[in-house]
Amino acid sequence: MGKSDVVAALGQTKLLGPVRIKAAFAANDRLKFMLTALQAAASADPAAPDLHKEYIAARMDAGWMLQMVATGTAGTKGFQSADLPRLGALLANDLAIMARPLEGIADPDDTRLSSRADHWGHWLKRMETGALDRAELAALTGGKRGVTIRSTFW
Repeated sequence: MGKSDVVAALGQTKLLGPVRIKAAFAANDRLKFMLTALQAAASADPAAPDLHKEYIAARMDAGWMLQMVATGTAGTKGFQSADLPRLGALLANDLAIMARPLEGIADPDDTRLSSRADHWGHWLKRMETGALDRAELAALTGGKRGVTIRSTFW
């Protein structure tokens, strides 16, 4: 059990604020890299960008993500990759880490952010089919708030 776990078990969650914020910033860096890798993999451009520098900067430990850019299948219908379920799980996990500093806050704006993080977290865990259509890719990587996605996997 780590120090953070002990503090949480003692009910002193306010003391965890700085640790959770630091973890949220690191998760944000990883999320940005993962979405960039997904965009590169899903583009039909044969000259996919070299993402090694971004991978290192995000402190990733998932070399398979770099391979996904080269091995995924992009087409007019969307993107397919056997790595999408793993990617979805990592995205959902890092999204939960980013939302953790908002836990226990009663501010309505923070509540909406937590609800949105929960929504996306649940949706990302359903990426088990290994395929995303164009609309799902656009909603996931477009960065527009308020966009909802229907689950219309192939």
